[in-house]
Amino acid sequence: MNCIIVDDEDMARTVLSRMVEKVPFLTLVKCCSSASQALQIMASEQIDLIFLDMEMPEMNGLEFLGLMKEGDAQVIVVTAKNKYATSALEFEVSDFLEKPFTEARFLKSISRVKKRYNALKKEEDRDLFVKVKSRLVKVNTEQILYIEAVGNHVSIYTTTDRFIVLSTLKAIESTFPENKFMRIHNSFIIRVDKISAVEENRVVLDKKTVPVSRTHWKGLLNRLNTL
Repeated sequence: MNCIIVDDEDMARTVLSRMVEKVPFLTLVKCCSSASQALQIMASEQIDLIFLDMEMPEMNGLEFLGLMKEGDAQVIVVTAKNKYATSALEFEVSDFLEKPFTEARFLKSISRVKKRYNALKKEEDRDLFVKVKSRLVKVNTEQILYIEAVGNHVSIYTTTDRFIVLSTLKAIESTFPENKFMRIHNSFIIRVDKISAVEENRVVLDKKTVPVSRTHWKGLLNRLNTL
């Protein structure tokens, strides 16, 4: 996980950076003395975690949090004053460390962040290897339109190909990210963001029509942004 430290105090940055360096899965990209410097780093680097002080000149921690967007890095607030805790939690920060804190407390906070990071990673698109004759062919889940169960096998359809796998829908359903795929029929799982139209009892995915069962219809509508 790539991280940055945002604190205007030299000693605070030094203490925290030493703790970060002891955690194998953390990579310290930059120690920033201001929020504006941190924003510049975030514009050019993939940052997964921010250690953020609250009281800084020019732009304080709460103002910085107000500029962050959904899906940006996790934030651990690091401050000497707990009066900011309630306000910071409104921005759904991952944790709140009150200075001075022990290394044990720091590691507990990092453990919480890592669990959340791993959970989010599981929801991202990933590569699957599908056996085609004597070869394993790589297919990214982002390329998949839908999966259809036919007898004792399933057919995985992309925009250009069809792959047949000896399995059942139930057996492979957990393979696909839950926030992107949905079962809409006993025989079909679709990728929700590939839907181009919804008609009566069916959906259209790249000009291919897939039926929606009555029991899954309401759940599908709840997943879609409808006017």
